[in-house]
Amino acid sequence: ELVALKKVRLENEKEGFPITAVREIKILRQLNHPSIVNLKEIVTDKQDALDFKKDKGAFYLVFEYMDHDLMGLLESGLVDFNEHHVASFMRQLLDGLSYCHRRNFLHRDIKCSNILMNNRGQIKLADFGLARLYSAEDKARPYTNKVITLWYRPPELLLGEERYGPAIDVWSCGCILGELFTRKPVFQANQEMAQLEAISRVCGTPCPAVWPRVIQLPHWATFRPKKQHRRRLREEFAFLPGPALDLLDQMLELDPERRVTAEAALRSPWLAQVRPERMSPPDLPHWQDCHEMWSKRRRRQLRLEQDMAASSSGPLPSSGLPMNLVGMGGGSNSVHSAPASQDISRDDGPPLGGRPYGLDEADSKSADGSDSNQAASSVNSQQLQTNLNTITAAFQKHETLSIAQLANLLNIKVDASTRQLLENLNMQLLLAAAAKQAQKVQMASHQSRQVHPVPPLPQLHQQQHHVTAQHPQPAPQQQAPSPQPLIPSGKPLDVSRDQMSGLGHADDGGRRLARPPPLSQPPMSPPQPSRRPPPPPPESPPTRSKWRSSEPPPSAPPLGPPMLQHPVPPAS
Repeated sequence: ELVALKKVRLENEKEGFPITAVREIKILRQLNHPSIVNLKEIVTDKQDALDFKKDKGAFYLVFEYMDHDLMGLLESGLVDFNEHHVASFMRQLLDGLSYCHRRNFLHRDIKCSNILMNNRGQIKLADFGLARLYSAEDKARPYTNKVITLWYRPPELLLGEERYGPAIDVWSCGCILGELFTRKPVFQANQEMAQLEAISRVCGTPCPAVWPRVIQLPHWATFRPKKQHRRRLREEFAFLPGPALDLLDQMLELDPERRVTAEAALRSPWLAQVRPERMSPPDLPHWQDCHEMWSKRRRRQLRLEQDMAASSSGPLPSSGLPMNLVGMGGGSNSVHSAPASQDISRDDGPPLGGRPYGLDEADSKSADGSDSNQAASSVNSQQLQTNLNTITAAFQKHETLSIAQLANLLNIKVDASTRQLLENLNMQLLLAAAAKQAQKVQMASHQSRQVHPVPPLPQLHQQQHHVTAQHPQPAPQQQAPSPQPLIPSGKPLDVSRDQMSGLGHADDGGRRLARPPPLSQPPMSPPQPSRRPPPPPPESPPTRSKWRSSEPPPSAPPLGPPMLQHPVPPAS
């Protein structure tokens, strides 16, 4: 027969057998239910020990073997639960919890890693190390509120309540119901007040209007919510089936007195007709046992491989990246722009007071839940494929992707030195991008100034010296009338001395060529005569004049040899 051993170590115990182990053994001996794990016997590895104070060994609790737990299955990515599977799981879980409450026992540590499952789809509630007997009549007796893993802890315990009852276990079951549908913890934080804030964002901020006794709780005076939130649980879980959403709404009620009981939850429309024994089990991985410790080993191995890959990789490239990398702190971290419930590793849970009955960290989970682990999405193939698709889409769209987002996609932990190196790399890339952008602007400006040949004006005379000049293309203007000859034919040249002063070129007789009307264009370099024959005149007359030199008309007195006109600055 295959069994499971739970080790109770005594090396570090100063007061003999741990009280938590005694409590678990005592309670499990009194419970007998198909949905509660069966304790077969207790054994020790030193059968001949006479004095355990001097010859300390280890005790083992022998349980029936269960192939998986819910945490390992959710993290593995190897299973896909549908609505009928979730209903079967919740029916079995609430059936076992209702049995415990009828026997006046509180579990006080319900979470996914404490819910076991075999390959036939049977659910069993385990780990009664924090369980205790309670009296419904003796409501004045206080209990410790440092129980239940933080993510599954109800608001009354977060506010310091010490006189509680079965409602605390129902809240934990409600968190598991939401987690089975979303595949991630519903409320995630690493401190008690932050956990209460995460609950408030979904279930509403606790107040006397919805919870009359909340003002009597010890921590109510110190509870200072950042914002008053309204209850929006139905909006957050609108994708759930209607009956399942109704049950979730009742199980996650802020006021414990209004919270549904386990017995009433079994009578809800969603679970009343569910018969797990008649349902086919989910397609579970028979070749692999999915437990919490197996998930931890996978994460440790993944981190080790990532560290080895990072240490063996060469220097990061400083250019040639297909996307822009911005600084670690720049931009919004959207990849996740983190949702209302921020992803926090299950290993980051807060301690509640040490390990139960001497279990070491390598071989057991702690009662505080600090070793409970969130779904390691980067490990399973589905999440890895999603990450690769996201990175590929960013490559194709040329989107800006920060290193923090890229590291988050690939589940890479960046230490301080690597972070500084990446920030320096980002600065170099940003400077290179700025220089490249400036170069593009300069090239565009240079191209806009490229000179273009100006079509010649109609010939005024048969013999004319043509000059081709290249100058910037002016802005489009209205069509100008056909140009007229600068020097009317058949009329003497009549130019005043003031008009001729400083313009043109003087000949041997001291005369100067007349200057045509100024053009509105910037100064240009002196044009060079073209040796090629002039191109044919355009079909339509040009809209601007062209500098040229010409022989004087026959009727005008000879002005000397033809000269080239210098460009004249625009008239003021």
